[in-house]
Amino acid sequence: MSERGPVTRDVVIPAPRAEVWRAMTSLELLSAWLGEVLELEARVGGAVIVRLPDGSLRRGLVERVEPDRALVFRWRRILGAGPSLGVGEPTRVA
Repeated sequence: MSERGPVTRDVVIPAPRAEVWRAMTSLELLSAWLGEVLELEARVGGAVIVRLPDGSLRRGLVERVEPDRALVFRWRRILGAGPSLGVGEPTRVA
């Protein structure tokens, strides 16, 4: 089994921080980027639930919140249910 290293992708958005923060914490605006955002509690320990176009879910928890500066959460893909439940590796989004 091989170990995978971290994958880093930076996105620079030419907009004021407050506008980007609103887009990252508004369910409607964030859905345009991630998929259908069902829940996002922008507080440490808050829930993140996103439905992807293929019907799978990503569930996670918010790790860090600094308004207008940083939103960090860990999530993992959940597909199926019961005996056919598939759970992906956790990833960190900052």
